Amino acid sequence: METRKLIKFGKNSYVITLNSEWIRRNGLTKGDHVHIIENENNILIESQPLDKQREERIYKLDVEGKTRTDIKREIVTAYINNFSIIEISGEGIKDKAKTIKDILHNLVALAVIEQDTNRIIAKDFLNMKEISITALIRKMDNIIKTMIAESKGKTSTATQENIDLRDHDVNRLHILSKRTIKHAFVSLETRQRLKMDSLDLLKLWRIVENLEEVADSTKRVIRYFNASNIPKAKEKELIKIYEEIEEFYNNIMKAFYNGDMKLALKIAPRKKEILKKLNEYDRENWNVEYVPNIIEKFKYMTMAIQQLGRPIYELERYTN
Repeated sequence: METRKLIKFGKNSYVITLNSEWIRRNGLTKGDHVHIIENENNILIESQPLDKQREERIYKLDVEGKTRTDIKREIVTAYINNFSIIEISGEGIKDKAKTIKDILHNLVALAVIEQDTNRIIAKDFLNMKEISITALIRKMDNIIKTMIAESKGKTSTATQENIDLRDHDVNRLHILSKRTIKHAFVSLETRQRLKMDSLDLLKLWRIVENLEEVADSTKRVIRYFNASNIPKAKEKELIKIYEEIEEFYNNIMKAFYNGDMKLALKIAPRKKEILKKLNEYDRENWNVEYVPNIIEKFKYMTMAIQQLGRPIYELERYTN
């Protein structure tokens, strides 16, 4: 950190000098404009507007020798890191074109603008000024609540497929949320618009990560229920525990929306209570096909829900 001295300039203004290395690195010269963003006691000086900076960010991906998982990981990484153009090329791209386009189409506001036998170019059309992280989290939450409500016991193939589609929606919102949060971490302008600071963003990052885990476990629960042949009486016992997990989830999200640290702390011990019941059920029914799988996913859900609550009280604001 550098310290600069204020210099009086005229009757109503003050000036400070800027480091010559910063001037050189940003290609500035006498007479150029810089952009000043105020935030309470802080001032951010940018060499050019944020929108102009993003236009120049291009990510180049070579797909040669890479699996679908590798390609998806790189594309999602570029997306989360706010690259405005993703240029994909390399040996074998013709054979991988459909896979690549499917990955691109699953990301919000990312569209293929050019494609030939040698490369695929995707452009980001997302306007960050229209995105609300809180609204994204509410959408994820509402979808998850519907998924849980529809996954209690055996169900139709159509319902299972609908749950899979909803999980897909949660995944898209999860990635978009992480991208928005990452953007806000590095942009004072965005933090001002969202009325959030770094502590808020850290809390939200942890929230969206665990929401995605809850949705993923829910999707797998219904698959195992439909594949199982659990006796009706035993299935009712298991669903009763599932309803306790559902209540645990609803209360944690209530604490999050209300910023209620005391409620989050009060219900945190429910994790151990639910895990105990799951272990007892597993000991009695371990030999029923797919019961251990369902129990495992219920445990993952319960632990993810408990992790949803931790940032509510661990990252609570305090004053000295």
